[in-house]
Amino acid sequence: MQALSKITLATERAGRVYVAGPMTGIEDFNFPAFNAEADRLRAAGWRVENPADHGHVDGAEWGDYLRYDIWRLATCEAIHLLPGWKKSRGAKLEVHIAKALGMKIRYAHGAESAADLMIDQGADFLMMQLAAEPKPDPVEVFLDEIRAELKRARAKFPGDRIMGLALAEEFGELIKAMLDEPAANVRKEAIQTAVMAARVVLDGDGSVKEWRAQQGLDQIVDQTPAGNFKAGDIVRYSDGCTALAKLDTPHAGGWHAIHCLGGTIFVSEAYPPMKHATESEKATYEHRRAETLKLQHRSDRQEQQS
Repeated sequence: MQALSKITLATERAGRVYVAGPMTGIEDFNFPAFNAEADRLRAAGWRVENPADHGHVDGAEWGDYLRYDIWRLATCEAIHLLPGWKKSRGAKLEVHIAKALGMKIRYAHGAESAADLMIDQGADFLMMQLAAEPKPDPVEVFLDEIRAELKRARAKFPGDRIMGLALAEEFGELIKAMLDEPAANVRKEAIQTAVMAARVVLDGDGSVKEWRAQQGLDQIVDQTPAGNFKAGDIVRYSDGCTALAKLDTPHAGGWHAIHCLGGTIFVSEAYPPMKHATESEKATYEHRRAETLKLQHRSDRQEQQS
């Protein structure tokens, strides 16, 4: 990445494009749409600045993200707009800046035109427009943070490992933060507690299965997969050229699976709807998996030699 203090010339900005669109108030911060469009642009030969790459940063606020993204925008020759960008305060400001800098404007399928956003309206008028828009609903922002952390936790730590005890531990950390720590820590621990409570419902708790059976109670989660899938199937679980995985073991309405770029992930059968990969996608999965394993082997060998 270029240094923040470096002035970029037109020759350095050539071939670079910044993806802009709505995030706040959208599930998973609209990251799947950003990533899918970034994949398409890279396949077309562009070097892409994708705001979704920074993910969710603990403690960061709207203005923190925008300050960083505006700098990334300025390193590009073009801006590429996603559908719904006009509903985003940040994206509208990014388009205004792009127009003022004479950048090319590109559109994803279904994106609204930017022709009616005039740069001669003046900065004062633009800021009045941005200020007049309703601020993000704090409840939705908080729920978005919970969803993002829940998705991350289930992917990184799949399974039903003593969820009840983990929930109790997180609740204790929340109470401690409420009594002794800054508000930011209270929010962080509240998110973790909510995530663990959600995982009890979604993933169950293996440590109480036998007890519940002895008491004649149904299990917290039905582990039987609902769809016509079996271990070893290669599936597409979302948009984007890398959203391919090989199913391993069923779990809580979905599967633990091996991603085409390595690592274990959890894929849901219901959302987004999982589907069997085409023959072409199966070949793509096997090719990428082989390339990833080759790179890992080469890296391991270099590490051993160093």
